[in-house]
Amino acid sequence: MKIFNKLNLAALYAFWVAFVVNLVMPFPGEWNTGVLYIGLGLLAVHFIEFILVFKKLKALGHTSVKDFVLVLLVGLFHWMPLLRKAG
Repeated sequence: MKIFNKLNLAALYAFWVAFVVNLVMPFPGEWNTGVLYIGLGLLAVHFIEFILVFKKLKALGHTSVKDFVLVLLVGLFHWMPLLRKAG
């Protein structure tokens, strides 16, 4: 399971690097809009996810800007280990 989580984290970080590169220097053709829409969709989904788990994170003392950014970037791969460790 740890390998699965690490691979997903690496894939998400690689995607966010591609998203930022796409913003600075747009990819050719349909890649530009595809990466842009997927990135904006992920940000929206992860923002909603942060709102839903905010109370649990607050109880653990993990509501800093760093935690907010990490939930926006990698979602449950940030907060799920925190909840497992606390529980």
